[in-house]
Parts: sequence; C-alpha cells; structure tokens
Amino acid sequence: MTVTGSQFSEATPSVEWLSQFSKQDRVLAAELLDAMTVISSDSFDKEMSNLVEHRAGKLKGHIGLFIERETKETQKKPQVPLFQEGLSDGRMRAFGKGPPLLLEREDGKQEAGSEALLALIATKLKRKHPDTFTVLPGPDLIREKQIRNVIILTDFIGSGNRIADYLEAAWTISSVKSWHSLKWFHFEVVAFSATNRGLKMTKQHPSRPKVSIVRPCPTIDSEFPAPSLVKELCIRYDPLKKGDPLGFDGTGSLIAFAHGCPNNAPRILHKTSKDWQPLFPARVTDSLRAEFNRVENKPVIDRMERLRDKVLSQPGWEGFTSIEGQSLLLVLSGLQKGSRKPDILSRKTGLTVPEIKMIIEKMQNWGWTNSKGTLTDEGQGVLRHAKKYAQDLVNRRNGTRCSHNDNFYFPSSLRMPHG
Repeated sequence: MTVTGSQFSEATPSVEWLSQFSKQDRVLAAELLDAMTVISSDSFDKEMSNLVEHRAGKLKGHIGLFIERETKETQKKPQVPLFQEGLSDGRMRAFGKGPPLLLEREDGKQEAGSEALLALIATKLKRKHPDTFTVLPGPDLIREKQIRNVIILTDFIGSGNRIADYLEAAWTISSVKSWHSLKWFHFEVVAFSATNRGLKMTKQHPSRPKVSIVRPCPTIDSEFPAPSLVKELCIRYDPLKKGDPLGFDGTGSLIAFAHGCPNNAPRILHKTSKDWQPLFPARVTDSLRAEFNRVENKPVIDRMERLRDKVLSQPGWEGFTSIEGQSLLLVLSGLQKGSRKPDILSRKTGLTVPEIKMIIEKMQNWGWTNSKGTLTDEGQGVLRHAKKYAQDLVNRRNGTRCSHNDNFYFPSSLRMPHG
C-alpha cells in the first residue's frame, strides 16, 4: 500500500487507541479505523447546505425547513404532535407557531451538537434565500405562505427510529394528513449520511418522504469481505461485556462527525471501562477534529487503490489532471468495475452521492455511459486512453521506458488546465 499519511489509523490518538489491542489484533483494528468515514465541520456545513439548495431547486413554492430532534416527550411518547391542534367547526385543526429553533435542557442551557449545527445551516439558508425558505414554520405560517413542501434536516439516519418518530409527530396531526392526502403537502428528508436499513425504514413511513443523502454510511458489513472477523474483534474487546457490542441496534456504523460519533458505532470506539479507553469518549470527537480535516481528503491514488485499479493507483500521473478530471476518472474506474449505484460508488470513490449523480449525468450527455450506467464503447475508450497516458507518466517518473510519445492523446476533460 502507498504510504500517504492520510490513513486514520496513523493519527496519534488512533495509534494510542490501537496500543490496547494485542499485536495479533492490531492490524485488523487499524483496518477498522481506516474503513471509517470521518466528516469535518466544514464539509458537514458545505455539503448539507448544497444538498438542501439542490433539492429546493427541484421543488415549487415556499419550503419549510425543520430540524429532526429527539426530546424527552418524544422518547416517552413518539406521537406527541409537532404542532398544537384543537376543535374548530367540529373538526381538529392545527394552529399556532412551530417548534423552537433550539430546545433547552434541564440545566437551562440550549441544546448543542448536531441540532445546533443544523439550526445554523437552516438559518443561513433562510437568510440567503428569504423567498424560498422559512425555518420551523407553524400551521399559521404554513397557511399564510402556502408552504407545500417540508424538508427535515438530520445529520445521520442509523436505525431510522428517531427520524420515524419525528415524521410521526407531524403525521399524527389531522391537518397535516389532510394536506398530504390532497397532495398539498410533501415531506422530504435531507441527511448527511444513512445506513441502508435506516433509509428503508424512513421511506416506508406513511408520509412517504423522499430521502436524499450526502454520503452513505459505511458499516462493518459493507466494508469488509469477512465482516464476522471484525465483529468478533468488537465482541472480544467490548468494554461493557453485555448488550450489543456493535452499537445501538447492532448497526456497526463506521462514521464519525466533528460534532460527535453516533451510538450505532461499535462500542470499542466510544464506551469506557476500567480496562478500556475509547477513541471517542462519550461519543465526543473534539480531540480528533484536526485529523478529520486531514483524513477526509484522501489522495486520488488511495481511492484508486480502494477500487483495485492497478494502473491509476500508481503515483505519478495525478499532478497532470485537475481535481474534476480525477473525479471523472474515479467514476469511470468504478463503473468499469461494475459499481453502478451512486451510494456504492460514493463509498468506493470517496465522492458524495450528489457529485456522483452529477458526473454520471454529464457522462450520459457525452455518450460515455448509457441510461443504465454502463460504460459505452466511447466511455471505455476514454478510460483506456487515460490509463495508457497515466502509465506513461508513471514510467517517466520512475525512469523506465515510455510506451507513448509526447503527443499521445489525453481527453481534454481530464487534463490539468493551463494558465
């Protein structure tokens, strides 16, 4: 493997955490860390905002932005209504304001974490597009502004229980059901990441929301050819020795945000015992934020290695093509390997799902892929020529014999721009 210094397992806190494993188990534990997706604060803000704006561009009319949250009331009774409602002319009718932007905890302080970050994102979007968005509108404002679409923001959908409870808090209101049945009101959920199980559960809610994500959530099952070995490692080193060592609902999620690690992650990552110090104590990731910025921007060579592309995983060609060209090559290589679904391509290339969809749309317009996402002869030719040129550059760098001259064709869309 090419040593790039971009592996999560190479971070100082990671090395200290790995020292708790036996030498025999340390390699597999390091692979567990390197399989994780880590999200910096800047990426979370930028990509969530971009995806909400993208989805808004597909919708008509004013849009209500809501922040998914879990309160004490919804923990005890998931169907506590999101809005007030009362009898009017013999039928139940929603009225009043929407929920507060930030809830207060028992100690009187405002709630922090993902809810605060999402509230800030929603507020900035409202300021940037005042004619498009309203943050947490209540029934009165929904009627006044004729809001027909609601986008619920969340950082992560793990088991799907929490977002389902939030949807149910709206769905239990008679007015909302009536608006939805008349096709006046539609739900969308925008999440940074989600597990396949969580996505399925969310989409099955009676409100039938459209769900969009920035990145799929890697899990032990999705990232390892022999997941049972990794699960067994998590069981043997589990600090609690009871319950589910793979995290809530046995998910085994491998994602961490700068604002925290989900409780669906293996407990060796976030639970403490007298014999165990986790990497993210109490699911807090503060000490690794600088590492998140470094690790999440993996070089294209590392990503090509993950795709098992023998030619493009060699260093020496990447400096001759733009970032956009590298992204095109990542998708071309992924498609050639048979990965056609955006979520699978996202996991393997490190690109976001919206980026993948945009690139595939461009490739279809250029005739590089067909409507099913299969590379056409032209697409195969572009990748073949690019690989030949890349191999030539690698050979030059290594001082070995080149197979092509300086005039060898390299697609203009993949070249490094001049000037």
